Formats: sequence, structure tokens, C-alpha cells
Amino acid sequence: MSKLSARANTEVQLQRSEARFRALTELSSDWYWEQDEQFRFTSFAGPRADANAAGGDPSIYIGKARWEIPDLTPLESDWEQHRRQLERHESFRDMVFQRRMRDGSIRFMAISGEPIFGADGRFAGYCGVGRDITQQRRAEDDLRRFRLAMDSSADMIGLVDRASMRFVDVNSTMCRLLGYSREELLTMPLDQLLPQSISELEAAYDKQIANPTVPGGLNSHYLCKDGSRLPFESKRQVMRVGERWVISVVSRDIRERIKAEEELRSTVSLLTATLESTADGILVVAADKRISRFNQRFVDMWRIPQNVIEARDDTLAISFVLDQVTDPQGFIAKIEELYSRPLDESFDTIEFKDGRTFERYSRPQLVAGVPSGRVWSFRDVTERRRAEERIHILAFQDALTELPNRVLFRDRMEQAMAHADRAGNKAAVLFLDLDNFKSINDSLGHVAGDALLKMAAERIRSSIRETDTLSRQGGDEFLIMLTEVPMADAVTPVVEKLVSQFQSPFEIEGRELTTTVSIGIALYPDDGEDFDTLLKKADTAMYRAKDEGRNAYRFFDAHMNVEAVEYLNLRNGLQSAVRRGEFVLFFQPQIDLSRGKMVGAEALLRWNHPQEGIVLPERFITIAEESGLIVPIGEWVLLEACRQAARWRRSGHANLSVGVNLSAVQFRRGGLEKAVRAALDDSGIDPAMLELEITESMLIEGTQDNLETVKRLKHLGVKLSIDDFGSGYSSLSYLRRFEVDKLKIDQSFIRDIGSDPDDAAIVRSIVQMAHSLELRTVAEGVDAASLVHRLRECGCDEAQGYYFGEPVPAARLFAAC
Repeated sequence: MSKLSARANTEVQLQRSEARFRALTELSSDWYWEQDEQFRFTSFAGPRADANAAGGDPSIYIGKARWEIPDLTPLESDWEQHRRQLERHESFRDMVFQRRMRDGSIRFMAISGEPIFGADGRFAGYCGVGRDITQQRRAEDDLRRFRLAMDSSADMIGLVDRASMRFVDVNSTMCRLLGYSREELLTMPLDQLLPQSISELEAAYDKQIANPTVPGGLNSHYLCKDGSRLPFESKRQVMRVGERWVISVVSRDIRERIKAEEELRSTVSLLTATLESTADGILVVAADKRISRFNQRFVDMWRIPQNVIEARDDTLAISFVLDQVTDPQGFIAKIEELYSRPLDESFDTIEFKDGRTFERYSRPQLVAGVPSGRVWSFRDVTERRRAEERIHILAFQDALTELPNRVLFRDRMEQAMAHADRAGNKAAVLFLDLDNFKSINDSLGHVAGDALLKMAAERIRSSIRETDTLSRQGGDEFLIMLTEVPMADAVTPVVEKLVSQFQSPFEIEGRELTTTVSIGIALYPDDGEDFDTLLKKADTAMYRAKDEGRNAYRFFDAHMNVEAVEYLNLRNGLQSAVRRGEFVLFFQPQIDLSRGKMVGAEALLRWNHPQEGIVLPERFITIAEESGLIVPIGEWVLLEACRQAARWRRSGHANLSVGVNLSAVQFRRGGLEKAVRAALDDSGIDPAMLELEITESMLIEGTQDNLETVKRLKHLGVKLSIDDFGSGYSSLSYLRRFEVDKLKIDQSFIRDIGSDPDDAAIVRSIVQMAHSLELRTVAEGVDAASLVHRLRECGCDEAQGYYFGEPVPAARLFAAC
């Protein structure tokens, strides 16, 4: 009886235990299962063990192994691995399976199991639990997708817990840009990352929490780990997560945008400055005919009132300017044409009633290839047009006298020659040159010179017919074309009238100026059958008139050609002589009359011609001056004379000075001081041993300029002497202004000093006057002993002439004395 009672008690306890287990499984979200030693399910219990749960209907499990269950698939291994695991009687935890349900959905379960062993230690199967993790998996998938979305965003994303005011999550972009790890950011107070205080941030968050549907934002900067600042703009949204508020903050790095905005502002500023600095008026009109942009130059050019331009109405601006243009209908028509053809470019000219001229250029303003308006550019070309007209006139007209120039004269002359051929008569070319014009121009200046040229042109014009042509060639040269000339004698009255027209003086700047003319005449077809030949021969005849005393006219004849050729050969020979160094210096002694000793020598230029031998300067000096070759020749003379003086000094004649004649051309052209200094530096002689000889005319002409030149030369320490003193100028007032050292009395006074009391008196007066000014005197052209005696009586200091020695090379100078 006691055994039955114990057995019954055990069964009761077992039933109670099973009931408790069943109650626990019913209350649990897990299910319980058991398998035998063949891994077949023997038990499957739990509230989720139904057709709709991940475990499904228990009936499909009982008697089957797990891999025999339809639509059940392990996710983290395969069935073969699981089978081996069971055969090894290993425990397993949270092995994940997925199962396709009858409705086609997928559910997930996590299975854990332990092997069961009997009292004898034999393997009896498995028992374990299963759990539906579908929601967990979906949440994890959502979290992964959220994390992937956060980390793939180019923006910084952070989730802020309002309660702790710290990040609860951040994306990798925020970590990378700020330089912090995720762990560092999740533990840092926000005010270590932002310039705003915690209280300011709390106030902003609370305001948004109070109205969660309204998004918030902030433009500020993060404080990076390296100490730099990262500007950002952010948008905020608040979310309720359980019992707490979470603020989602999406921040965008705006460094590039700020840089782009700064560059854009700089570009706009540059474009605005460019727009305002351009000489063109610029107007930009949108497609709706509203003015979108203009520069001040446009307003100034079109003289548009401020209220009109500020209205930004293109139609209003056009209506205002219509009264200014000469062709308002054409002006409007062009604008309407371009508005109807928005892709066309246009260029035209606008004429104004006040004489102005604008160039108008228009092109479409394109945005992505689509016209969005039109850009107009206006350029004031009024002065350019006038200049072009002036240039066109100047191409055929002399600017000063408004006479035809050489181009137009040639054209008319060729027409006159053709007409002469048809009519059987002649034409004449007159080459007219003003005598001594250069002296007037140099002394009184270009203003007076230009006035003289214009007045001379009027006198010439009044002396010829309307059918004739007067042309200025430049400088003081004029050409005259006479048409329908029956014979050469018919030209004579015309040229005589021209010569007579210049006998009366010109009144310029309150002065009376006198200039005469030299005229050369060439006839067509007698002297040539083309313009250049006639011009050349008329020029040759004009120079013959000058050579024969000026104030005259000459017809060309064949003999002049010979002389012209000789002149040309001589000039070409001079050019070669300069290149080849064919010039030499001769020296003539200068004697101190009181001591009878040589105190100096005058350097005299000679041309050692390769065919003709020694050529005197009388033959070539004028050509050298006219051609400008006198400048390099003069520089060579200065250099060689100073070198010779240095050689004399080294040979024991230290006190022997050397005199060098200066040409008026050298004096006028400038650079003389530089040439003298170069010669002194090269030779190393005492500047006082160099005497520069200049003529009275060089001092009289252009007094102020020449005075400055003389002062600069004197500053170098050289001596200055007046050559040919007394030959033509009665006024000696210039001697008070120019710092000269010596007067060389012209030989015309010396030649007859022994027989002509007047000449003796003149010489005596010159000497006395010179001594009163502390100047020394030198008598030129002394060729007899009697002249030496008379000069000593007159008190003359020095003498020079053939009596003491003729000009000789430097090597023979002391032997000649």
C-alpha cells in the first residue's frame, strides 16, 4: 500500500510539474522542443507553436528531423554542418533559420539546443527552445539600412539626446570631417563642438520640441579636433523615441560653398569694375524687356535721366533716346528685328543730331543655349570718325597749310601731262624753297616758322591761276604745277611775279621778317616724261638758283645734271670717307706776338681722297653740313685733335693749345657737350688746352639756346674763341652775355692794315675792346713781316698765317716754325 501511495504521489508531482512547465511555455514567447537520438522531434510546445508563428504547426515537426521540415533554411550554416554538430552531441545557441510561411512571407527564428543523456550516460536526444526573431531581424535590418544611409551621406548626421545633451549616434562623415572618433563624439558635451552654450542649444531644441512639425536649423561652425573651424548649415527634426526626445541634426559642410560665394563675389566685383571701367556703354536687357544691368558709361553716353534708367524699362529708355538720333524709325526697326530674332548678332552705326556717332553691337545672352535676353554695347566713335576723316584729308593734304601734298600733286601732275599730250602743249613743275628759313625757324621757334610758311603759301597761291596747283612738300619746300603752257617763255612772268611777292617783309609776332625764294623750273616733256624725273630736275635747278645767290629762279639745263652728279658723287664719297677713316688733320701754328713763340695750333680738316689726294674743306664742308655728315666728322676732329695735344704734352710741349672749328650744324643739333667731354676723357688733356672756335652767326642765331650751350661748354673748362670776328655783325652786345676767351680778327681787316688807316683803326679798336673785356686777340691771315709789326703796334696778342707757317701734318709742325 505504501508503494502505491508513493507512486501516486510521484505522478501527482509530475503532473503538477508538467502543468507548471506548460503554464510557463504558454506565458513565454519561446517554444520548447525535444528530439530523440535520431534527431526526430518528439515534443513541440508553446504559445507560438501555431501555423502563423515562426515555428509553425507542431504537427509538421513531430517524427521529423529539422532538415526534413519544408521551407526551413539555416542562414548561418548549411544542413550538413548542423547534422555533424548534432552527431557530435554539441550544444548550439541562437542558430538562425528562416521559414517561408503559407502566405509567402518570411519569418526568422533562433534555435538553441542541449544534448540529453540517460542515467547510464547514453545519448537520448536533444531538447531546446526556439524564439521568433522576425521583428528583431527587421529592426536590425532597419538599423543597418539606417547606419548605411547615415554613413553614405556626404552630410554630417548626429542624433542628440535632449536629456543628456550629447550625441547618441553620429555618422562616419562627421567623424572624418571633425577629426574625432565615434566614441569621442558620443562622450563630448555639445558646447565643446559648437560656439553656442548648452543653455542656448537647450532653448533652441525645446522650442522645436514644443512645435515638432516645424523644422529647425542653424548656421554656425564646428570646432574640429585640430583646432580649425568647419562652417556648416544644419537642419533639425525632433523625434519621440520611447520616453525621450531625440534631435536629428543634419549638418552640411559649406566651406566650398563659402569659397565659391567669395569667388563669385570677387568675380562679380571684378566684372562690375570691368563694366564700369570700359569705355563702352553696356546695357543688358532680359527677355521680358526689363533692364537687368547697365554701366554708368551707358547712362552718360545716352544722357538718360536717373529716374528713367532706374525704372528698368527698356521701352521707356528707348522712347527717351529717340529724339536724339537722326533716324528714329530705323533705330526702332533694328531693335524690333533683333527682338524677333533672339539668336542673331548685330553691328551697326547710330548717328546723332548733335553730330555724335555711336557704334552699336548686340548679341544674345544665352543660358544653357537658350536666349534669356540681349547684351548691347555702344561705343562713341565720334572722335575716331573725325580722326579718320582727318587722316583721309591728310593723306592728300598738308596739315599746316591745307595745300595738296605730294601724293595729290603727283596725281594732278600726271593728269596735266596726259592733257598736255592731247592738247599738244606743255606743263611746268616749279620747285620753290624759302631762303634762310632754317635760320628764322631755329632762332624764333616753330610757331613763328609755321606762321611764316602759311603766309608764304598764301602769297604763292595769289600769284598763280585757279587751274594751277600749289603743293607743300614739307619743311620750306613748295611745288607748283603750271598747266597749258604754250612755251618756256610763258613761265617767266609767273616766276618773276613769285620772286617779287617775297620782296616785302612778313609781319609775325610783332616782327618784320624777310625771306626770299629760290625757284627751279622743269618743263614737260622737254626735261622729262615722268613725274619723278621732272621733280628731280626742278630740284636741281632750284639748288643752282641758291648757289648763285638765292632770290632767283633758274630753268633746268643739261649742264646742271653734270653738276648734280658731281654733287651726288661727292656726298657718297664723304659717306665712304667717314666709314674708311680717310680724313686727316693739318695744323697751323699760332704765335704769341710779344714773345715770338708758338702757343697753339689750329686743327684744319683735310680729306685724303683715294683718287684725288688731299681735298680742301671748301669743296666738301657745305655738303657735309647739308647731309648731316658734319656731326660724325666733327666728333672725329675733336677726338683726334685732343689726342694730338696729348702727344705734344708727352713730347714736352705741355702748354701748346689746339684749336678746333665747330660747325653751326654741330652747335644746333645738340650733343656737342657730350662729344667734347668724350674727347677730353679719351685724351686726358687739360680742358684749358682745347680751344673751340665758333662764328659770330652761331651766337647771334638762337641766342638763348646757344647761351646755354656755351655755358655748358665753359663748365667743362675749355676755351672759346670767336672766329672771323667783325665779318658782318655790327652789334657786339652778345660779347657781354657769352663767356668767350678770345677773338680771332677776320683776315679782311688784317690784309691791308699796313696801307689802309681805316683797317688799322678797326683792328686797334677791336683789340682795345677785347682787352677791356679781358679777352685775347688773334690776327688771321698774316702773310708778311710788315703786318706783324703793325699788329704789335695795335696791341694784338697772337697771330696766325702763312708768314709763320702753312697748315701741315702734326709731324711737320715744329719744323715749319
